[in-house]
Amino acid sequence: MVRSHKVGNTRLVQADPDGSLTEPLTELLRRAFGPCQVLSELLAAVRGVEAAYLFGSWAARLDGERGRAPQDIDVLVLGDPDRDAVGEAVSVAERQLARPVPVTIGRMSWWRDGDDAFRNEIARRPLVETLISSPEPVVR
Repeated sequence: MVRSHKVGNTRLVQADPDGSLTEPLTELLRRAFGPCQVLSELLAAVRGVEAAYLFGSWAARLDGERGRAPQDIDVLVLGDPDRDAVGEAVSVAERQLARPVPVTIGRMSWWRDGDDAFRNEIARRPLVETLISSPEPVVR
């Protein structure tokens, strides 16, 4: 599960990326304490949020794309929420997840009918629904 080596009087320990238990343990921790769970709980409490998705690198990783853990967690919030309330929820998420959480807020009509380059890029790549009642993240 771990690799370690000594540097002077200090023993450095890190997860063994090739260990047979690394992937299942990582998945367990991600499902229990990861961005989907944290953001789902926080954004569900904000009135006016109709839907919320992870997009970008985190969504790609959850969809199976290999790579290093992303530095930030991109979130798309749809509806007509109070922007200050979304900002407060995101600040809490940033502290809990120890990563920046840039948020894009858009109306449902923009998401359904919009045709700008930014919206089309988000829609083209994996999206992971965060406001869900089941423990499984939904990747589209």
